[in-house]
Amino acid sequence: LTDSNLALGLITTVKAASLLPPIFVAGYTERIAHKKPFVIVCTVIERLPYLVLAIATPLLAYTAPTVLLWLCFTLIAAGTLAGGVAMPGWLDLLSRMLPADWRGRFFGWSSALGGLLGIVGSAGAAVLLRSFSWSVGCALCFACTFVLLVVSFVFIALGREPMPTTVIAAPEHTRAASPTTESLWRRIPVVLRGDGNLRRYLGAIVLITGAGAASAFYVVDAKRTLALSDGDASLFAVVLLVASTAGNLLWGSVGDRRGHKRVIEIGAFATAAAALLAFAAHSVSIGAAGYIAIFLLIGLGTSALQLAAFTFIIDFAPPAQRPTYIGLGTVAQAPFAFGAPLIGAVIADQYGYAALFLTAALLALAGMVIVVRLVRDPRMHGYAGDAVAAG
Repeated sequence: LTDSNLALGLITTVKAASLLPPIFVAGYTERIAHKKPFVIVCTVIERLPYLVLAIATPLLAYTAPTVLLWLCFTLIAAGTLAGGVAMPGWLDLLSRMLPADWRGRFFGWSSALGGLLGIVGSAGAAVLLRSFSWSVGCALCFACTFVLLVVSFVFIALGREPMPTTVIAAPEHTRAASPTTESLWRRIPVVLRGDGNLRRYLGAIVLITGAGAASAFYVVDAKRTLALSDGDASLFAVVLLVASTAGNLLWGSVGDRRGHKRVIEIGAFATAAAALLAFAAHSVSIGAAGYIAIFLLIGLGTSALQLAAFTFIIDFAPPAQRPTYIGLGTVAQAPFAFGAPLIGAVIADQYGYAALFLTAALLALAGMVIVVRLVRDPRMHGYAGDAVAAG
């Protein structure tokens, strides 16, 4: 539909839309006793855009490509926003279903099993794109996505919601933070002032999120450098999914046993290493094997950071305040998740992909250093979260 770098950057920006809603619904989510009905409504909205895209793509691809481009961005944003609205309730629901030392393995194994199916799906997408015109192939991909999301909805609907956890004690800086007495926006400064460890963690995550400016451009860079067709380039998605699946199997166990802080450190390092290797590819020839290594590192790094984004912030939070902490964890990333890909597009246009990859590497390394040197793991050090609830 377009060869604009700005549009390529907008893909990552739209996918980051889930980061903004949690902070706005955190207060409401804390007040409702039963989270599952709220999550169900949101997840219906999250799935419908793919059905619309399956129908609209072949109808508009050639007659109104610009309309289809903006429709695609709008629908994906709507679905992603709905997922973001559901996120605090969904994570709180899962945290009540799972023991603290099993959360990493749950997210890891569920993501890994999804990744294994994703490998099949990615290979199937390559076949569809090779076998049909791009518009029909993409429409079929959207249709398959919708069908599988309907199946996943059935499993969500069948889940049983446990009763809310009773909190015996809470940190001093959160005791005055009841959603029934103070507005959410008045409670946020109270929480941040009272938890320096959380402030340092959020600062590190901001930098690591900024490194995501390069994520939308790795495939384009590989395709241009190696002169690949669309079908050949899509095989990198298979490499990415294989690495992500292996990472999910590994990082969940590492996080449960060694702490989820360790997973963030490894994820930031892998993200930086991938960007540095992509930067080096503009000075020396690394060939297809080098780009495979890049996508392996991206998959390992992304799976680590995505897993820890769910599990580590839960470790910081007293049970009654999980939605607020989850909202803080996502809203801190939101401006950078939205803006970084667009800034990355400007850097790519003005200075080239090499400059973009170097910038991403430096940001990821800076975030990693902060986590290593300044952030404590709440669960490993026996405070906050469920340690507080246990009293």
